[in-house]
Amino acid sequence: MIENYSEARFWLDVAVLTGVIANTAYTWLANRSKVNKAAIEQVGHRVGGLERRIGELEADVRHLPGRGDVDDLHERITGVSNQMGEMRGELHGINRTLSLIHQSLLDERNSK
Repeated sequence: MIENYSEARFWLDVAVLTGVIANTAYTWLANRSKVNKAAIEQVGHRVGGLERRIGELEADVRHLPGRGDVDDLHERITGVSNQMGEMRGELHGINRTLSLIHQSLLDERNSK
């Protein structure tokens, strides 16, 4: 039989306490691992969605005009602007000529 009951009880309490602490630590670590795994999976899904969107943006950017295209467009717009300026000058001259003709006709009519 057990000769020293209080000493045996002490060691049994120590063993039970050690088991409870080990079980608590294991449970905490296991739950923490599950939470971390779920968070990592969620981040993984978000990263996958962002990678897809970035791929779509890169495909769209490839079709945008480059610097050379913009420079060419700028030259064409400048050419059209210059031609419009010339046309404006010519129309101003035509308008002035028509005014003089109109004035001449009015003067000729009034002098009769």
